[in-house]
Amino acid sequence: MQMLIAGVLMPDELSQIRQAFDKAQFVDGRETAGWAAKTVKNNMQAKAGDPALNSVRTLVSERLKANTLFQMAVRPKHTTPLLFA
Repeated sequence: MQMLIAGVLMPDELSQIRQAFDKAQFVDGRETAGWAAKTVKNNMQAKAGDPALNSVRTLVSERLKANTLFQMAVRPKHTTPLLFA
């Protein structure tokens, strides 16, 4: 199931994220794919551990954790580090 959750990030935060993406290094998404997905995965994603995105990962994670709809829909005990594709 996919769900659209509006208003998680403010416009100034989105601008900050876009600027960070401009500085980030994006690599072939197949690097994180399992053996079966490697043949069909076709995307670029931010390189794991890219320091340009540390603050963005923290910001997005905090906003999701503070969002009531996200919490009700997902009910996470914990989250893994975010992956930007």
